[in-house]
Amino acid sequence: MGQKYIINHSKIFLAFKEGSGIDISAGNDWESEVPVGKGSAYGFETYFEKVFGKTLFNVNYTYSISDRLFADLNNGNIFPFNLNRNHSLKCSFNYRISQFTEFLVNWTYQTGNYFSKPLNVTFNTTTNPIVIFPEKNNASFVPFHRLDAGFSLYNNYRWGRTKFFIGIYNAYNRNNPFYTDIVRDPKNEGRYEFRQFSLLTVLPTVSYSISI
Repeated sequence: MGQKYIINHSKIFLAFKEGSGIDISAGNDWESEVPVGKGSAYGFETYFEKVFGKTLFNVNYTYSISDRLFADLNNGNIFPFNLNRNHSLKCSFNYRISQFTEFLVNWTYQTGNYFSKPLNVTFNTTTNPIVIFPEKNNASFVPFHRLDAGFSLYNNYRWGRTKFFIGIYNAYNRNNPFYTDIVRDPKNEGRYEFRQFSLLTVLPTVSYSISI
């Protein structure tokens, strides 16, 4: 069992305003349009590892806070970093069936990433949507969790070692949101909706590796 603390620190960061875009081909002074600010992070990490005969059990927990402060963003107020996950818990179970075979299970739980949730969508004179954001990173996704499982088969040779792995990613098919976007309502072209999208659902995996 062990612990590690993340020391509070501050650095210079770049960011973009919500709903804005910068055309770097329009001129040579585009860098001056990119907001510059500061960020800080702190937290701690703890883990526990135990061997029970042929079984290795491991638990890792991390608590972290990461903030940003930009004079030109969020009305000069501090806002959470979008990739920050306050809580992260990882559990692994590894059972060695024999000298050349093992079964493993990994489960991951994390609080959702932060994102900027719009307050409303209006239209200008050209019917283009204008998204109104009340604050930057003012909401977070639902918690992320996933179960992976697999089986490994090893073979030793004079020239090296091989490993054959077959497993399943996201075994219980959790639809973890990955990003958000404003999309047009297919039933009403004059209406836009705010939606969350997922990337990978349940996915079988197979791999073969050689080490010399």
